[in-house]
This record gives sequence, structure tokens and C-alpha cells, in this order.
Amino acid sequence: MQIEVRYRPFLLTTPYVLAFGAVKQFDTFFVRAFDGSNEGWGEITPLPGYSAESPQTVREALADLESNDNPVNAKYLVQKWGETAAMTVSGILTARDSLQLNAEGACPETASFDPIPVAALCAGTTPDAAAENAQRLCAQGYQTLKVKIGGGSVQADVDRVHAIAAAVSPMARLRLDANQQMVFDDARTRIIGFLHEQAAKNGMKFADETLIRHGFTHQDMANITGTSRQLVTIVLNELKKENLINFDRSSILIRDLDQLK
Repeated sequence: MQIEVRYRPFLLTTPYVLAFGAVKQFDTFFVRAFDGSNEGWGEITPLPGYSAESPQTVREALADLESNDNPVNAKYLVQKWGETAAMTVSGILTARDSLQLNAEGACPETASFDPIPVAALCAGTTPDAAAENAQRLCAQGYQTLKVKIGGGSVQADVDRVHAIAAAVSPMARLRLDANQQMVFDDARTRIIGFLHEQAAKNGMKFADETLIRHGFTHQDMANITGTSRQLVTIVLNELKKENLINFDRSSILIRDLDQLK
């Protein structure tokens, strides 16, 4: 089995706006696993801000795997790159698994499937447009509609959601996706509160600085603060950029507790 990776940047005609900024380009790596006439494909698209993984991290992981005798060893991939390059691991293992399925004849080239409507994104920036789109999607068989919120005022979001709910069957399900935009400030407050609490319990003072040695992962911090792993990563990186803290996997250095707020 061999692995081949092709990189392709995708410029977005409309920026993908998230809490940590606007994404104007997707950096995508296509992974091809092949053995003789059989092949399988995977995809890696890191999204900086959601995690620490970046195109550079992907390239570092791929360079390491290129020198490895067995680049698709799942245990090695997860242990070495699972935390810092999770999408890379997923893309490579997907290519490997799809190659195996193809070799077993589980993915015939001429396969044909009838589409099954499951969930759809309900677009529309005004209540009327959103309601019209919701009715169209439900008529096509979709019973779960994803609605983007958090890009404008809260009242505008409420009006759109009410319009959609009134336009569809009571059996339809609405899933609201804020893309973290409605919780970022609250998450920052919670995470800073967590840092103050840990400083009071376990901090070691060095002049104005406080060192916290800990065993928390970003997911642990998210569970404690009621946020998400992605938001913990974003907030800690923001605090580091502001020179309020410095951190590594086992410790957090607070420059000045009085300034951390």
C-alpha cells in the first residue's frame, strides 16, 4: 500500500465568518491510498481556530509519515499525531479504509443509490426568504433544518427562526448553529475565571507572575467551564497574544493576575 497526497487551496467567493475571524481560503489535502489497481481517498482540511492544526502541521505530520515504514499504522498515527494533527490522521485512515473496502468489492464503481433527504441548511437572511426556503426543503422530504444564527442581531435571529417554525410542519426539527459567535465573550469570562480559581488553589507566585502546573487537556477545561475544546484553544491563544499568559501542555504562566480579566 502506498500513500500519495495532493494539495489544493480553495479560495472562497464569500468568506466563511466565524467567531475568531473570516476564513477566505480552505487549504485542502487529498490523500490517495493505492495498491495495484485499487485505490481509496481521504481529505484533510485544517481550520485554524477550531484547533491548533494548520497546513504547516499537516505537512510536518506527512513528512514524518513519509519516513515511517508503515505510514497507515493507526496506533502510531493516533499516538504521535492524534492531538496536534487530528484531521491529518482522519484523512489518512479514511483513505486506507476506503482502499480496503474497494479491494473487498464493497464499493462497486457502478453503484447507484437513491438520495435520502436527512438534513439541510436553511438559508435566508430575512424571515420571508428563510420561511420560503424552509417550505421548499420540507417539500423535498427534509425534516431537519440547520439554521445559521449569530451573524447579526439577536432579534433578527429570533424573527427568522419564528418565521421558519411557522412555515413548516410541527414534525420538522430546527437546529440552530451559532458558529461560536454568540458565546465567545461568555467563554472568555468563564475560562479566565477558571484560571483565577486554579491560581488560587495551585498557583506558585514569582513576583507578579503566577505559575499553574496542571494535568488538564483543553477538553477537560471545556468540560469544567461549560464551553468547547475549540473555544478553550481560541481563548488561550488570544490571551497569549495579549501577553496575559503563556502556556504549554502541563503549565500556564499568568503574567499578572490583576491584569487578567
